[in-house]
Amino acid sequence: MKLQKTINLIIAALFVLALPVHASSGKAHWTYEGHEGPEHWGDLSPDYQLCKDGKQQSPIDITGAQAAKLDKIKFSYKASAKEIINNGHSIQVNMNKGSSITLGGKTYNLLQFHFHSPSEHTFDGKPADMVAHFVHQAKDGQLGVVAVSMKKGKANKTLAGLWKHMPAKAGEQKKLSGKLNINGLMPRSKTYYNYPGSLTTPPCSEGVNWIVLKDQIEVSAEQVAAFTALFPISVRPVQPLNDRVIKVSQ
Repeated sequence: MKLQKTINLIIAALFVLALPVHASSGKAHWTYEGHEGPEHWGDLSPDYQLCKDGKQQSPIDITGAQAAKLDKIKFSYKASAKEIINNGHSIQVNMNKGSSITLGGKTYNLLQFHFHSPSEHTFDGKPADMVAHFVHQAKDGQLGVVAVSMKKGKANKTLAGLWKHMPAKAGEQKKLSGKLNINGLMPRSKTYYNYPGSLTTPPCSEGVNWIVLKDQIEVSAEQVAAFTALFPISVRPVQPLNDRVIKVSQ
């Protein structure tokens, strides 16, 4: 009996040690639905507190934007893509160094871009069929995200090249060789909406400079379906605007 009790204590100790350390690591598992969905993100970890208490959260419904003399965005997308990853929440393309945007005299280097369907931002209450978020970071650490909305229509050549390598399993990644023309994912007009927001996934960090391009690009219904077959739900609901002002470039 004494030996069995000792064995049971050892097994219990090993079980505790095997448990994932969520709160302390800031990597609590989250999803887009259920008990780990958006309405619960702020309770999954202390690091996710802004998901429920933040006052400048994203995405938002873009409506009533005020026309303003905003600086033009200088796009300098030259580098090739490094790899395409299924991160369990979306398809993400990591970039080699060398691509950037410049806005208001500040340069943001392109780190990666990923997709959501439908779009996370809505426009007068309506989402686009899909969206690509191009995530940039300046030297001071600030993030600048360019959102390119997509509507069903003609197939997009750049997206077709990416979807050929789309990883089907979470955690899977594939190297990308050759030149990827990511400018093919950009509309001709660079008129944009601008507002201060946050990451749309945990930890929902604020201080993000959101640049939502007004014009949409076309992608085929089949290209959208290929993404949603892997990620049926990939959207955080729109958040309160609070006292923020949405501006649109003239």
